[in-house]
Amino acid sequence: MKKQNTLDLVTKVFLEIKLDEIKEEIDENAKNYRDDVLTKLDEVMGELETIREENILGNHHVQELRKQDANHERRLRRLEHVQKTA
Repeated sequence: MKKQNTLDLVTKVFLEIKLDEIKEEIDENAKNYRDDVLTKLDEVMGELETIREENILGNHHVQELRKQDANHERRLRRLEHVQKTA
């Protein structure tokens, strides 16, 4: 009977060691997965920041073009008025 108890104890110790190894492997896999996700998220956030900056610059450029267009329209109206009166 003592042999069975020893075998049970060895089996329990072996299973506990294996369980610890499995937990460590799972933890390592989870860390690697998290690192991969965060790396990809950093890339996406960088792209988003670039898009926002380009959008701000594009909006500013559009505003400047609208101002120029309005200025050209005023000048054309004046020139057309001068041409009609001449």
